[in-house]
Amino acid sequence: MDNLCAKLELTSGLDSFTAYTIVRLMKDMAHSGKAIMAIVQQPSTDIFNLFDKTYLLSSGREVYQGKTTEIYDYFSKIGKPIPPYTNPGDYVINLMHSKEKPDAAEIKMQNEMYSAYDKHIRTSVKEEMASDMAKSAPLDTARMKNMRGISFGLQCKLLLDRAFKNLFRNKHLTQARIIQTVVIAIVLDILFFRKTSNDQQDVRSRNSVLFFLAMTQLFSTLESVVLSCIM
Repeated sequence: MDNLCAKLELTSGLDSFTAYTIVRLMKDMAHSGKAIMAIVQQPSTDIFNLFDKTYLLSSGREVYQGKTTEIYDYFSKIGKPIPPYTNPGDYVINLMHSKEKPDAAEIKMQNEMYSAYDKHIRTSVKEEMASDMAKSAPLDTARMKNMRGISFGLQCKLLLDRAFKNLFRNKHLTQARIIQTVVIAIVLDILFFRKTSNDQQDVRSRNSVLFFLAMTQLFSTLESVVLSCIM
């Protein structure tokens, strides 16, 4: 399973350039030997054409499965050609979309696509899967039973490595955090200097310091996000 990478809503919330760059990277990884599975919503034409194979589902039933470059010919063959200068992703989504209570026309459209899949694709897909399974090595079930999840120590190590990498990559944010910590320390020292007696006023002052420090730690993540936006 080391060579399998599954991504859900790969491009959601990203601008077009970033989304294209990520999908391009996933494509390069796929061509280097990894199996990449991704679910995308409303992909642009450029992003849609990056995928080697496409799997379309409508109400849990298969509509198309095969090479992305052959999707144009397939829908033309079943009488639903993709119009020129049209985003194929938007077209097939509109074609497969159905209401919660579909009318007779939508039911007819779906049944036609299901029948076309059974007629033109299902048999070839089964044959291809059987051929791939025959060529692949048998599963080492004993090894799979002995596989364990990643240890807690290794999880901490990986997260710390990532945190330090982000820390050194964003020098401006790191500098801002250091300055912020120094300024807060100076302010606290000025306000609560020599508040060490046990009278009621000094005890309240120390409680205030502890409360302030706790709130500072709690909202440090939110403050770093704001600083990132400013930078």
